[in-house]
Amino acid sequence: MKAKIGIGIIIIAFLVCLNPYLLIFGVPLFIIGIIILLLSDKKLKTKLIWI
Repeated sequence: MKAKIGIGIIIIAFLVCLNPYLLIFGVPLFIIGIIILLLSDKKLKTKLIWI
């Protein structure tokens, strides 16, 4: 479940970062998504692909 939440946050952060003025919100969101994904039970290969 943590992996799906982390991946969802990473995707949302990517979409937010498409607008350069919203980078201030997108980068911390991306970092939070990475942390949640790293704490999940997915394989290391999957984690590295998403990051």
